[in-house]
Amino acid sequence: MAQLPNGKLLLAACRDNCEKERARRGFLITVHESADQGLTCKEIGQTPLFAREPSLTALPDSALVLSAQDFGPGATRVNIAISRWTDGGETWDRDQPVQLALSAKNEVGWPVTLQLADGSLLTAHALTAYLEQPPDLFVTEVVRWRLP
Repeated sequence: MAQLPNGKLLLAACRDNCEKERARRGFLITVHESADQGLTCKEIGQTPLFAREPSLTALPDSALVLSAQDFGPGATRVNIAISRWTDGGETWDRDQPVQLALSAKNEVGWPVTLQLADGSLLTAHALTAYLEQPPDLFVTEVVRWRLP
């Protein structure tokens, strides 16, 4: 969830697009808004990501950042989708998702993004960094980056 300066509460939610698509690509991430602090909400649109474990961050400069475990051809990655909360998160840049990490196996997850005082962004997530050497399960990685 992300609280916007205008008082709306945006929710990132996982939803099955269809069983076949979910099994192949993950869950379609939709955005919901609430004007009453979460008592009621309505769907306002879909993001460009088929993903799991979404995290939504509202930045003071009007950007809305969705960090998620995204499924792509042959790999699992941490991708970022960007919107502008000036339109309430209804439109997303569908052509330029930001890829922050690529897992050595089909395991990555729990990305969370926050903004630092200098305006840069910090995204932390877990992934499988190595195929045949320890640690062969998960490591935690942090990526510091800026909006494109």
